[in-house]
Amino acid sequence: MSLFKNFKLPYREAAFELRADAINVMNTPSFGDPNNGITGGGAGEINSTRFSGLLPDGRVIQVAGRLTF
Repeated sequence: MSLFKNFKLPYREAAFELRADAINVMNTPSFGDPNNGITGGGAGEINSTRFSGLLPDGRVIQVAGRLTF
């Protein structure tokens, strides 16, 4: 999801853009692959999320500004 707003500046044709980007807005987890063993009590269980430790599972929000002239 992205929101942005453009502001015109009084210097020639300059403009400033303020932008906010959100990733995983609904905070939905990405589950990892199930255990592929067919024996034992843990057969088919999902024990982790897909991005454990590498990328954030929760919401990520970033704010940026861009000046064009």
